[in-house]
Amino acid sequence: MLEDNLCPNCFRPVGYEPGSTCRECGYVEKKPRNESALLLGHILKDRYYVGRVLGSGGFGITYLAYDDKTTKVRAVKEFYPREWVKRMDDHMRVKFKDSDKAEMYHRGLEVFVNEARVLGTMSTDPVIVNVSDFFRENNTAYIVMEFLQGMTLAEYMNKKGRLFDEKHALSIVKAIANPLQELHGLGLLHRDISPDNIMIMHDNSLKLIDFGAIRQYSGHDQKSMSVLVKPGFAPPEQYDDKGRQGPWTDVYALAATYYYLVTGKQPVPSMNRLKEDTLIPLHERNSALSEKISQVMEHAMVLNCHNRIQSMTEFVKEIKKAEGIAIPVPYLQLNVEGESRKWKFEADRDIHMGRSSNDCEICVCGPDVSRIHCMIRYDSHKGHFVVTDKSANGTFTENGLIGKGRSTNVKPGGKLYLVSKRYELYLEVK
Repeated sequence: MLEDNLCPNCFRPVGYEPGSTCRECGYVEKKPRNESALLLGHILKDRYYVGRVLGSGGFGITYLAYDDKTTKVRAVKEFYPREWVKRMDDHMRVKFKDSDKAEMYHRGLEVFVNEARVLGTMSTDPVIVNVSDFFRENNTAYIVMEFLQGMTLAEYMNKKGRLFDEKHALSIVKAIANPLQELHGLGLLHRDISPDNIMIMHDNSLKLIDFGAIRQYSGHDQKSMSVLVKPGFAPPEQYDDKGRQGPWTDVYALAATYYYLVTGKQPVPSMNRLKEDTLIPLHERNSALSEKISQVMEHAMVLNCHNRIQSMTEFVKEIKKAEGIAIPVPYLQLNVEGESRKWKFEADRDIHMGRSSNDCEICVCGPDVSRIHCMIRYDSHKGHFVVTDKSANGTFTENGLIGKGRSTNVKPGGKLYLVSKRYELYLEVK
């Protein structure tokens, strides 16, 4: 049972009053509480005790909260687009400032909730902030996340008073790019990658925070445009409500983040570059930086999105190539009654196998082989093959049937069987 007047920082029952100092942790409010925020001590979903405000932006307010069910401290993000809504007299529910904002609000709310669902599927990825719960209440919605204790990359640079060296900065870019590639595959874009939204924890691990899927619906409101984009990190398509946004949008922002990490300088805003491109290449700013890496970042920050690096997978591959790191080449070997054939294919690309030469990159003819029998992809980030069974006649691993419509992971050196052991496949990487 939650008690009243818990400290908004440590949540101990100290009879805390606004403006006082907690005798347990020493916390004291340094400024008045945001008038748009939920009241201190408000309880959400009968379990989350609302504490201090961690931050607020154009579309949300994030609170420190105590979860009475798990007894853990969490961060709770509330959907609160301040240009569209205000708090009602009960200091809980929200209502529209103007009725013409209703459609945008409801569309944005759905995107906010969908963001939580998608992030929830990534709960095992150490770089993506963990989402433990989401729910609707007070005419809005809330996302419950792990409470992160660390510094943003921008804060870290300011505190240390130095730049990141090339090797360290590249390791950050690759660490952030890999889970983003998976999220892009699920249809979610970040749209706000910058040194302010990547955190470095006390153990030097990284976290990507503040996903901005909601921003895709706010371009109609020119008044709030400054909230939606971060000059220097946002590509031109984010300034246009009809701009073609996709994985390449996040690629630009991540490359711009790298630019900042190794130079300490915010890149020239993309809209200024459209008038006159005065962006100085990295190797010209610092001769110690690799010219090849500099060229990769230039490619990732091309203003025309059609000519830019299109995906995080491609981005990482270009970086590794510039570093001189060998790119793994996956291949398949098919054995059928003593005869063998081999195929090499590109990593991180879906390869279809079956009897149809029109639908499959690898054609296998034979009794009971389906038109599209299975789909195989080598995940270069995770270092394993992902096999999806497309056939009612069966695709098998050494552990048994996968099942039509289902997927399983197979390590390099593993085997597959189409229909039966008559069609034996070896999955390998060189």
